[in-house]
Amino acid sequence: MHTTSTIQSFLEQATETERNLLETFVNSLEEKRQGRYTTFVNAAFQFDISFPDETCRVDMPITPLTVNSFGMPHGGIVATLIDNAMGFLVNKDLRPQGKGAVTTNLTIHYTKATTEPSVYSIASYLHKGRQTLVLEASAYDAKGTRIAYATGSFFVIDLPTQK
Repeated sequence: MHTTSTIQSFLEQATETERNLLETFVNSLEEKRQGRYTTFVNAAFQFDISFPDETCRVDMPITPLTVNSFGMPHGGIVATLIDNAMGFLVNKDLRPQGKGAVTTNLTIHYTKATTEPSVYSIASYLHKGRQTLVLEASAYDAKGTRIAYATGSFFVIDLPTQK
């Protein structure tokens, strides 16, 4: 395996931005290894998750990994942030019952672009059924300006058994 030489070669030719991004990414992978993050997606985007009241809030820094060619948060990354805020909320509530939920539909509306250094999403329930759940979430920039809002539907599943 040539991983070490590939990384070394990349670093020798990397820009400062690329080196900083790689260092941040490696640090996030280490934090996942240590249990701070449950998935590689959470680690890559450095999601900071909290559950104020009956909601889920997910904060995310804007990095070169998360921007589009205009230097603004990429729409797909904002959608991932929103979907994860909803998913974290439903799965936090379902796991004690041996259940989980997966996204079946996400409808998102982008309302404003931003160049702020961070964004966050807040998700809450609209409907809690036995088999389906419907949530809403908005994404905001660091100044509290709403940049997107969405609804999402989730299907309740039994958690896979661990092998």
